[in-house]
Amino acid sequence: WSGTDIMENDLDGINIRNVDFQKSCLIGANLERSCFSGCDLRRSVFRNANLKGSNMREANLQNANFSDANLEGTDLRDANLTDTFFKGANLRNCFFGTSSLDCTDFSEVLESAILISTILPDGRKITNEKGKQYLRRKEYEMIVDKL
Repeated sequence: WSGTDIMENDLDGINIRNVDFQKSCLIGANLERSCFSGCDLRRSVFRNANLKGSNMREANLQNANFSDANLEGTDLRDANLTDTFFKGANLRNCFFGTSSLDCTDFSEVLESAILISTILPDGRKITNEKGKQYLRRKEYEMIVDKL
């Protein structure tokens, strides 16, 4: 599947795990609520793609391009985001968890993301206010579930 061209296609809700999609072209694709968990997406291009609510946990996204993509609510926990490009991307409520953001270009769009124990390019490990709010909600949910 390496080098696949899925440009402008509607793949809403597709569920693909642990597949090699290196150097794929997903420009303008609708991938809302899709699962690419564990996939190798190195050097793939997601420019202007809709990934709202998608699962990209543990995906290798090294050198991927998400410029102007909609990643609202996307789960990127434990993904390799080394040298990934996010200029103009919507990262509202995007969940990075423990992902390493080494040399990643966010061009000042990170404020709207949920960061929990996230490693920044300067080596700092942070949990931002949105991350703390998320953890508080989860803690309350667990307490309620025990009742």
